[in-house]
Amino acid sequence: MSDESTGLQAILTLLEKWTVQFARSIYALYNSYRMEGIFHCLFTQLQPNDTLLLGNPGYTVYESCAQLLGAQATCFDYDQAGQPRLEAIDPHQARAAKLLVCCTPNNPTARVLTPTSLDKLVRFAVHYDLYVVLDRVYAEISFAEDNALEH
Repeated sequence: MSDESTGLQAILTLLEKWTVQFARSIYALYNSYRMEGIFHCLFTQLQPNDTLLLGNPGYTVYESCAQLLGAQATCFDYDQAGQPRLEAIDPHQARAAKLLVCCTPNNPTARVLTPTSLDKLVRFAVHYDLYVVLDRVYAEISFAEDNALEH
């Protein structure tokens, strides 16, 4: 089994657990995340004046694609360990958003979401009825040894 398929299997296993736990459908899109893939992903979900929650730092193409669609990107920060500070997102912004994007491993920090952070992210998304895009474009170059989403 290739490293890429091992990483994908780990993500799908977690998604299956959450699907049962939250009794709702969770769909996963695994894409090489070329710019066209990012645009099409956002195109299927965002309408003019919609909001996208985007990790900062993150891949700026998400913000550019949102703007092309007439939507706006609202950024959220990561803590010093490189985990999303979801508690810092204003609840009004979260309710207005349709999509949350998180790159793991992150560029430029190379930080990977921990299982705890990923669980919080899914719970946050369920609470606010958000779609989540986990961008794994840098999965092949992660240097961390103890991260659950590593390939």
